[in-house]
Amino acid sequence: MKKCNPVVIGSGEFFPPQVFDNKTLIRSFDLRYPEGMPGKGGELLGSDMPERLWGIKARRLNLVADAAGLLYKKPLGKGGWYDCNMGAEAAKQAICQAAQREGMTEVELTDKIRVVIEASATLPIGVGDHQGHYIKELGLNNPDFDSKMVGCGGMLTALNSARRALSAG
Repeated sequence: MKKCNPVVIGSGEFFPPQVFDNKTLIRSFDLRYPEGMPGKGGELLGSDMPERLWGIKARRLNLVADAAGLLYKKPLGKGGWYDCNMGAEAAKQAICQAAQREGMTEVELTDKIRVVIEASATLPIGVGDHQGHYIKELGLNNPDFDSKMVGCGGMLTALNSARRALSAG
């Protein structure tokens, strides 16, 4: 993997500018917000993101969280963004709908998303006070991962929560 200097966007957010092309990931899986979601139902995930963020922030982290069906982007002034937890039921709906469209099981779909996330685990990321941490250092394979997750690893929290919702039926 090509090494590069981090790119600074927003407030205290450091992400390498290449690595994952989540435009391709999203097109591949046709992932959309859950049907019936107020104002967003059925829209392509990330379609409301500013184009200038596609190559940096969205590529690295947030749209992977969106792919798990849990996070919803809202503007945070001056082009910044923050994530709102949609809840486990919304995550379950998003994954079920995407998996049905793709002709795979929900577990197969979330496993494919996890591969992308885990492949990023050796890359330095950081948000706010967690700048410079690594996903692995935050407990990537820890069964108690969710209770330990903060800012820069929210996409794994989202995915784990969605998997639990699916397991619970």
